[in-house]
Amino acid sequence: MRNAALLSLAVFGLLFLFGCASIESPFEVTTTQFAEGADVTLIDYNVAENNTVQFNMSRYLWAYYFPYAGDPDNRTVIAVEFDICGRQYLGSYPSNITIYYPQFGTTGQVLHAGQLNGCVHVYNDTGLLDSFLKMDSNPLQCCERSNVNKLVERYPKVYNATEAVELAIWDSARNVSGVNYTCFAGDPDRVVTGAAFADRNLEYGSPSIFLFTCPAYGAEGRYTVTVKQVATFDGAIYTWTDTPGYYTELVIANGGTHERFPLRMDIGSDSAGTIEVSNVSLRYNNRLAYDADEPAVAIGPDSTPIWASNESTLADGTFDAETDLSESDVDNCTMIGVNADNITCSDSTIIWSDITLAEIRNSTVSYTSSVAFLAYNSNITNADNIWYFRAYNATYKDGIVYDGIFIVNLSGIPSLGYVSAPYNYGCNGSGATWIFAGIDEVVVADANWVTDNDCLLELYDSFAGFGGATSVMGIQKINVYDSYFGAFDLYAPMVFDNAVMTLDNATFFCYNSSMTFNNSLTVTGTPRIWVIGNGTVTFSNLGAAYPEVWIVDNETKSEARLNNIRFLDHCTDCTLTSDYVLGERFVSFNDSAMPFINNTNATVVMYNVRGFSGNIYYYDDYAANIGTVFSRGALCDAARCTNIQYNATTGVLMFDVTGLSSYAAQTLVLGGGGGEERKQLSVSEEQVCPGNEIGLTAAYRGAPVSDVEVELMQYSPYAGVIATAYTDSGGRVQFTMPQEAVYRISFARSGYYYDNPYAIDYAMCSEEEAQPEEAVPQEQPQEEQPPAEQPSEQPGEGVPPEQPVVEEVPEQQEPGETTAPIEPPSSLPAGGEEAGAGAGETGQCANLFGICWYWLALLVIILAAGAVYFIFIGSRRR
Repeated sequence: MRNAALLSLAVFGLLFLFGCASIESPFEVTTTQFAEGADVTLIDYNVAENNTVQFNMSRYLWAYYFPYAGDPDNRTVIAVEFDICGRQYLGSYPSNITIYYPQFGTTGQVLHAGQLNGCVHVYNDTGLLDSFLKMDSNPLQCCERSNVNKLVERYPKVYNATEAVELAIWDSARNVSGVNYTCFAGDPDRVVTGAAFADRNLEYGSPSIFLFTCPAYGAEGRYTVTVKQVATFDGAIYTWTDTPGYYTELVIANGGTHERFPLRMDIGSDSAGTIEVSNVSLRYNNRLAYDADEPAVAIGPDSTPIWASNESTLADGTFDAETDLSESDVDNCTMIGVNADNITCSDSTIIWSDITLAEIRNSTVSYTSSVAFLAYNSNITNADNIWYFRAYNATYKDGIVYDGIFIVNLSGIPSLGYVSAPYNYGCNGSGATWIFAGIDEVVVADANWVTDNDCLLELYDSFAGFGGATSVMGIQKINVYDSYFGAFDLYAPMVFDNAVMTLDNATFFCYNSSMTFNNSLTVTGTPRIWVIGNGTVTFSNLGAAYPEVWIVDNETKSEARLNNIRFLDHCTDCTLTSDYVLGERFVSFNDSAMPFINNTNATVVMYNVRGFSGNIYYYDDYAANIGTVFSRGALCDAARCTNIQYNATTGVLMFDVTGLSSYAAQTLVLGGGGGEERKQLSVSEEQVCPGNEIGLTAAYRGAPVSDVEVELMQYSPYAGVIATAYTDSGGRVQFTMPQEAVYRISFARSGYYYDNPYAIDYAMCSEEEAQPEEAVPQEQPQEEQPPAEQPSEQPGEGVPPEQPVVEEVPEQQEPGETTAPIEPPSSLPAGGEEAGAGAGETGQCANLFGICWYWLALLVIILAAGAVYFIFIGSRRR
């Protein structure tokens, strides 16, 4: 059920809205073809030799900065796998198949020992390739802005052997003016001194950045750059400090383009033959997202990043990974992976960045985390894994849209759950519209929601609401289309004051919260209200008449529609609570808790009613199950139930009533092939103490029924479906109850039916309880049985074809009572509807002369025992 996922996700404490969205996050890439685009390649061996296959790899591999064991997201290469098949060539099959990577040495690995005259699957996810392509570094705080002491490539990528590599050392403890370093093992010490690229700025937390270079390596391979010392300069003297452990690794690979390099695998055989290589899957992590062929964005060799810039004017530039910009004006620039605070940006493109306090004009912002920025004539779009924004001619400041349209969308995310977001949100001004679109099961908590000066909130195809300390007050203009919208565990009331709404397939939900429609409510369309848990919805001072107000839940078994209701005619504050049941073929409202509904004209709608007999039962009190309505109620008279309409094809039953209380629709079973024949289950309940378990037994005419699907729902406090099981050969299923609550239980099996739900107001076992509770039977109306019918016969046998057998309405025992003179179970209230909610159910007892057959049988046994005693024991005494 839709809301079950919504409520159960509340524990997640989701990462939301303003989390880090940096270029330093990996993107998984999968290569499935060889460099020439083929899916399969054949290698012929004339003698023992090696031959090469080649793949195109990104130059922007994700560096292996975080070596957490077993976590593939923190490995450069996640897995390499493919199939190799041996074929005969020159009268021989290939043998002793090996692989190595010529760009990185001659160390090899055996793929198959011996002759290969079939196919084998090769899988490697830990060793050979990843050890060559990973780029480790130390210290390991490379990607946190608060820990910026590190040694990195200035332009992170795989370099060609003819390219010099520029590096940068970041130091937040000192202003670096020199480094002593080596570019590879055995390299003589290199010393560079001079001015820092950027000095420390303590106000903005910017480190000192010093640049130095390793010359072109000239050969492919993996190399380690090590910084041994750093220097500071006081204007006269350089002071050197040892820096053990500062290193970073580089990968050098020739060929390809500035985005890609060719990865070569040499596959060898010890004999002539042919090898077919196919079904390749080479998965690795990458800094930039790629499309099918080339990267959507790339850090080109002509990039000129400014690693830290404060109080600057920047124009016509490209700023890439981990650039920090503060208090600056940016014009006609491209920013990729930038951290920007308090900037103005015009005619620019911002991708995968963190933006705070920015004014953006005529720009495109994509895949970017942002807080409190104004957007003028800009397009703002985020990736699927964080909030998706789109703004049209929008001004957006401190979470408030002041003009234009601002859309929040989470397409691509299954669900987000309960999210704490203590910020301003909403809109202000008649030209401003805030839209939630495609949001599935999200509750925004602790926010300050603002809708002022005739601005508009719209929801499309969403399930969204507010919770926690969120404040929702003031005049509201709301359009809701194909959506659920409301309150979930909201601390303060959600107040719609003089609201104006357009509703189309719209439902307002209220869970453990208070919602008020106050003073006036102008509605186009039909409001549907769903109250759950301890929620309340109040219609206050509403003097207008509303054609329809629907009372619903999320299961759509039935609903009630208040017709032409003017709330002020009934009460100043008319409050709807969750004290109602919309079950299968019955509805029940606690009119003591909601007295205004007892005198309202309403339409009751029931769905999936099969074989309606034409009889509707009415009960003038609250009932938790359909059996209570049948046993305690009476046929609804023409003055109360009118305009009865039934569609046998769709199973929809509608009728008008003069007050909402408890109503049940009686059905019939058609005999002789005249319709669906289903057997009505009876259910008995047993509480097991100690252990806090409930045993349930499903039976048909006293015989246990196996393979019945039993679904346990915690209804109040609501947690949705918490367990599902199937009855065993004895018709029994057992559940451990997690807490005291009201539960609803549903039973289903093909060929059988039960008037769901079965309700239990469960109380936990007390410490002194040691024995199981007695089973408490609760009868349901059964089909009428023909007089000559035997227990093994099917319902309807012996009845002339096409003659309907109407459900019998038996005299039902009071809920909570049993046939034996015992006290009501401790888990159930004694008497009343609450007791009835927990009572079990059983079939009727066949009787003779008005006495149940098993009492007659017991009497016969006792008389027989007396006769035996008299004849045999008495005679021996004589």
